[in-house]
Amino acid sequence: GAPHRGGTQSGFVDHGHHAGFWRDTFLSLGGYNENMIANEDAEYDTRLRAQGGRIWLEADLRMGYYPRETVMTLWRQYFAYGRGRAEHIRRHRVTPRLRQCLPVIHTLFLLGFLCLLPLSAWGAAYPVFYGSIISLFGVWLSYRHRKLSGLFSPIALAVMHTSWGIGFLQEFLFGRRDK
Repeated sequence: GAPHRGGTQSGFVDHGHHAGFWRDTFLSLGGYNENMIANEDAEYDTRLRAQGGRIWLEADLRMGYYPRETVMTLWRQYFAYGRGRAEHIRRHRVTPRLRQCLPVIHTLFLLGFLCLLPLSAWGAAYPVFYGSIISLFGVWLSYRHRKLSGLFSPIALAVMHTSWGIGFLQEFLFGRRDK
């Protein structure tokens, strides 16, 4: 859902992932906040927009991306992303977008249903529903791109959604307030 992840139209956006900056502006705003857990780029963009700056997305430019090599490193990456987003929201009192709330909602549902599991078979309802949805997505992705590797995407999705949600909740509920 984020324009910087494959946007097809150039234009002004709220966040310029892997952006280029005017050096003077970047330095005058203090650059990236190195005390942030993660999400320094979005936090900088919030400060830039608060000072009247704008961010241009050039849709014709593409960058290569190298994914994490193991499930554990992917987990740590997205756990940090979730913590960083919670810190950003708390620091700037911004309202998260729906797509940023979904991993948190997923994690709360997952935890709630898993707690219910010892008491009732209904505890499996959400995990089975979620697993089915991401599995169907994996089949569709594999078919669309004609690559069997798409069948592994449900593992990555489950790791990314759940670790992001747990990281967000941990930081939002228990993170330091004095950063």
